[in-house]
Amino acid sequence: MREFCFENFVEPSTHEFLSRRFLRSRHKLSSETNLRPSTPEIVLATGEIMPKMAEHPTARMNATKILSIPSWSTAPARQIRIGSLMLTVLLNGANAWALKPTDRFGLLELEAEPNMTPGHFADLFENFAFDYYPYVQPPDVFLEHRSGDCDDYAVLANHILGRCGFKTRLIRVDLVGSRVSHAVCYVTERKVYLDYNNRKYTFNLESSNPSIRKIAAKVAAALDNNWTTASEYTYTYEVGRNQTIWTVVKTDPPESDPDRNPAPPPH
Repeated sequence: MREFCFENFVEPSTHEFLSRRFLRSRHKLSSETNLRPSTPEIVLATGEIMPKMAEHPTARMNATKILSIPSWSTAPARQIRIGSLMLTVLLNGANAWALKPTDRFGLLELEAEPNMTPGHFADLFENFAFDYYPYVQPPDVFLEHRSGDCDDYAVLANHILGRCGFKTRLIRVDLVGSRVSHAVCYVTERKVYLDYNNRKYTFNLESSNPSIRKIAAKVAAALDNNWTTASEYTYTYEVGRNQTIWTVVKTDPPESDPDRNPAPPPH
């Protein structure tokens, strides 16, 4: 058993962060196990320390330049970006390193969060501030500044929860008396929607019937306003623009709502 320690490879400030956040003791490499720590928290890495780590006789790199996750590990893993470093952290149990609202996290950390649920996602944003933007911010800008609006939050929830297997829908509600609209992310399996205005509340998920009309009525009531139209739409960070699937007009008969007996959404 050979001893392997991070302070040999990273600057003191980075090592202090790693020690505080991830490391519980010095870690050991075993010649029988590729790259195996003596405690379950750490560690695989890329970036500025990779060349030095790769020199170690028991370290291996794969084609994507990420140190291979050992075959012995069945634990979930999370990738953590710290400056130019990218760490893949082996987790000991589903909640061992679950993100908390006080954590600083980016898109990669959210995408790699194990066992993400709508409630856990909503909890992470309780300390975020509101600032209106006339466009959807890139996700890492929103997360770095910890400030944004309903579009930023709903689109990010749709992206993250959709990756986790949830059937999500983006709903935009147009309100009476102004050009203001409000966006939420509806989660079909849970019959709830995520609303950025609820982020600081204990109960931050709003129950609703899945129809656009019902969602719009609840959103407008929460804002002490009325609504005129509401639309289901799609948005991807790659394309960077909304694409409307269908729109409900409040004054139309409910039986004519396009989502009442919907045809398959356009591709």
